[in-house]
Formats: sequence, C-alpha cells, structure tokens
Amino acid sequence: MKTREERLGILHHLVRGQIQTTRPRTHQIAYLLQEAHHVPMGYHFRYQYAPISRELDNDLDLLKAMGYTKEEAEPPSIQASEEALPEDWRTGARHYSQEIQKTLEAFSDKKDLELKLLSTIHFFHAAGQKSRGRASHREVLLWSICKMMPKLDPQLITDQYDHLEELRLIEVSTAHRQG
Repeated sequence: MKTREERLGILHHLVRGQIQTTRPRTHQIAYLLQEAHHVPMGYHFRYQYAPISRELDNDLDLLKAMGYTKEEAEPPSIQASEEALPEDWRTGARHYSQEIQKTLEAFSDKKDLELKLLSTIHFFHAAGQKSRGRASHREVLLWSICKMMPKLDPQLITDQYDHLEELRLIEVSTAHRQG
C-alpha cells in the first residue's frame, strides 16, 4: 500500500460495502482482505478472540473523526457517510476493487459467529504456515480450534474450514488431499 490515504479509502469501501457492520466485523473482513486476498494494507493483526489490529482501530477512529463514517453505540454499528472521499483516497479501492468485491461477496453476509470462525481458522492456518513453512494439517488445526472454542459444534468448525478451502483461501495440506 503506497499511502495511508489509500488504505483509508479501502477501509471506507469495506464499511460502505456491508449492509450493517461493527468494529469486530470490520477487523475480521479487513483481515481476510489483507491476508487471504493479499491486499497489502499494512495492518498488523494479533489474535484476541479474533484477528484484530490496533492500526485498523486508529484508522476507524480517523474516518469517524473526519466524518467519513458514523458509529452508533446501541446497537453497535458503523456506517459509511455519504461524504465523498478525496480522490487520492480512492486510488487503493479502485486498484484492488476485484479483491474487495470478492471479499465482500464471500464474507459480508456471514453471521458474526461464522465470520469470527472463518477469520480465526485462516489466522491460525496462516500462523502455522509462517512458523513451519508449510500448511497446518487439517485435523490438527480443527482439533486446536475446537479446543479454543469448546462451545461450538465441531461440525460448524469443519464446515467453515471446508468453506475456506472451497474458496481457495487456505492451502489444503498434503495429508488431507490424500485422505
């Protein structure tokens, strides 16, 4: 990403592209846009119940302070204002419009729990890949997520993992392909 303004333009586009969103949903969708669709937004995500980024929170605060978004406390929501963005902010959104559209189509209609689960699976899959240089084995990752989120139905976790595979957003481990 060349400039913070371009990044803000992409973030604004993500908020505008969703019927209703919240800060956690925006973090999760921005995470999937950056990490699964490889849009270099420059956010550093850590895991705290789902992928989150301090820089992204700062950008949301800036968009709100400048009047480009509005936030409501009850029910919690973020909405894009009708205010037109400066031209230099729109460059990133135009350049990555296909990736943004794919991300919104794949994830914006997901329920909060599904989106949290999808971003969590991708986060730990990618973390395993970075630390070991190869994809995590499906069964190990699914077992780990089940232990992390014991109240969730293991079938739901498996279904969301399969959804990411179908979208080709995670690499299928060799052991799973043969099995």
